[in-house]
Amino acid sequence: MMDEGEIKRVVEAWDAFFSRRLEKRPLWDGYLRYVDRLTRCELPIIFEADHLAALVGVESRILFAHAADPQSFYRTYEIPKRRGGMRSITVPSPSLMAVQRWILENILNKIPLSENAHGFVKAKSVVSNAKVHLGAPVLLKMDLADFFPSISLKRVIATFMRSGYPPNVSFLLANLCCLEGRLPQGAPTSPALSNIVAKRLDRRLQGLADRHKLNYSRYADDICLSGQSIDDELFLSIPSIARSEGFLINHDKTRVAKMGQKMIICGISISNGKLALPRATVRHIKLTAHYVLKNGLMRHSEITGHWDPILVERLLGKLGFWLQIDPDNRAAIELKQQLEKYDPALDFTSAIV
Repeated sequence: MMDEGEIKRVVEAWDAFFSRRLEKRPLWDGYLRYVDRLTRCELPIIFEADHLAALVGVESRILFAHAADPQSFYRTYEIPKRRGGMRSITVPSPSLMAVQRWILENILNKIPLSENAHGFVKAKSVVSNAKVHLGAPVLLKMDLADFFPSISLKRVIATFMRSGYPPNVSFLLANLCCLEGRLPQGAPTSPALSNIVAKRLDRRLQGLADRHKLNYSRYADDICLSGQSIDDELFLSIPSIARSEGFLINHDKTRVAKMGQKMIICGISISNGKLALPRATVRHIKLTAHYVLKNGLMRHSEITGHWDPILVERLLGKLGFWLQIDPDNRAAIELKQQLEKYDPALDFTSAIV
């Protein structure tokens, strides 16, 4: 955090700048109050579009094009969902992504979040999210439907305005982060903006959890409450609170699990009072890794009828996640070491020969 001396020096520097360009003191004083407010929040001072372009390091005409016609700077592709089906991901062009990353690093990452948010938060993860509910006899899971797209341009504008930016700058920043009036799935700014917008939702759900003596956490669109018992009132109260905050509950994904049943949060089991990978996940990783190491990637693809050129990388990622949960697991350590030595190029060489 900046101390009062540093803040004073920043304001004095802007005071000297305005003294050379402005004659009307009331306007001048208003600008200085704006500078002081943003400086105290350690946020960049932005007066208009040309100023933002200079800060980001892009030409003004390019910045205007990104904000005026964002549809021209995105491409869409599909990826498989963890539970089956496909998810559409809309990714910005490299030039727009660079602008969004600047907004993320210099503005959004400096805005405080609720303690309940674990997704896309530094030093937090699915592991910290699951730990909140360890040892609880009953677990309630709910899902927020269309989490990113449910957040409108209007709400993003309000987010920047609450951070201290004037309407013109807030409108510009929001347009650079939205597509067709919504948060796009693949923009680097969308996760942070969703957490900021959901701060009041988190506060209200934490209040509800406190009244029922429950634990509460949220990982992106996954809501979890746990404790000694789950009151039927929660099945009405949570959707009502979510709806009043601009979100909808996907009731098809609502689950209640009790001690002795499968209690899985974002791919992590807490069923036995400790963090673990679900047995089905462990079995799948072991079998796939075994077949790849035994038969080679090409032969494995022929057998399964599915070609995945980065299957080894995917397996290493899953093993890394496994070891994040259980760092001393010998099976995971050994499989990881073997896959790290595996060279897929040898498959292609042998096939050609």
